[in-house]
Amino acid sequence: MMKLESYWIEAQTLCHTVNEHLKETQSQYQALEKKYNKAKKLIKDFQQKELDFIKRQEAERKKIEDLEKAHLVEIQGLQARIQDLEAEVFRLMKQNGSQVNNNNNIFERQTSFGEVSRRDPVENLDTKQVTCLDGLSQGLFE
Repeated sequence: MMKLESYWIEAQTLCHTVNEHLKETQSQYQALEKKYNKAKKLIKDFQQKELDFIKRQEAERKKIEDLEKAHLVEIQGLQARIQDLEAEVFRLMKQNGSQVNNNNNIFERQTSFGEVSRRDPVENLDTKQVTCLDGLSQGLFE
């Protein structure tokens, strides 16, 4: 009987040891499961953030493309406007060029540059200077 009791005590001790080992293993399993679930959640969050980032990046790319298209249209419009204005300036310069030449010829007949004729009153001096200045400024643009 003693032998049976010793086996019984040994079996209980072994059972107790296995039970402790089981509890420890279950505790480790639960800790690992928590870590696994946390990692799974982090991966899911990062994947969602990545999708959001890609969507924002696409939206920004589209916005930039639209702005570039609008700028291109604006640049083309401004270039066309510049060409129109240059043509208008050229036309006006051409039109005024003949008038300036006529004014210069008239002015040269009346007086030489910087001299005032004794026959001309002082009031006409301002007109002659303006005509001369107009001729000089037109000469610069031709």
